[in-house]
Amino acid sequence: MQNQALKDMTIGEIAATIPQSIALFRKRKIDFCCGGNVKAQLYLDQDPSLLDALESLRSESFGNSEWLDADIPTLVDHIIKNYHEPHRAALSEIQKLAHRVEFRHRKNPMVPKGLSEFLEGFNEELRNHMAKEEAVLFPLLQSDPSARPLMPVQVLTQEHQDHKESILKLQSLCHQFQLPDEACPSWKALYFSVQNLINDLQQHIHLENNILFKRILER
Repeated sequence: MQNQALKDMTIGEIAATIPQSIALFRKRKIDFCCGGNVKAQLYLDQDPSLLDALESLRSESFGNSEWLDADIPTLVDHIIKNYHEPHRAALSEIQKLAHRVEFRHRKNPMVPKGLSEFLEGFNEELRNHMAKEEAVLFPLLQSDPSARPLMPVQVLTQEHQDHKESILKLQSLCHQFQLPDEACPSWKALYFSVQNLINDLQQHIHLENNILFKRILER
């Protein structure tokens, strides 16, 4: 895929083969995880400068496809250790922080009103999703890396679309992370933590949709 024209690749394929492109996609608000099946040509037509930036990154990252060539059990272990476990810990702490900020600054019109309540539901949603993976799909792939469990993959991919909507809601509740001048350290820490959660979740979905699930579906 190294010699394939970028315009003929999907955004997900570029993110998988050129890991450094993820930061560029984030900066330009290009959905590389749930929107990974979109052809890059769409964005290149809208912004010709993107092609030069991606070509430069591809030259720098030659031979470094990160998790693209990893065996499936190793990739699964990586996802559980670096995303599932941290997500659970982060969400619990963010919920507490959101409740504190909403209560202390309830009279401020910029307060992220409703964030703690939304996080409670999102926490349950994400935990249930990860539990499905850990109970069914991941053990199967670790015991039989050549398995082709299409139905679980399709269900989980659809749930990733739900996560995408949740990310948009988080950004909206946090006013796109615009802080008022009088924001206290807890408020700043809350927005920093939510942004980190979103970045990690996007990376998590990218690894599954564009690498792990893609390999299963293309067998």
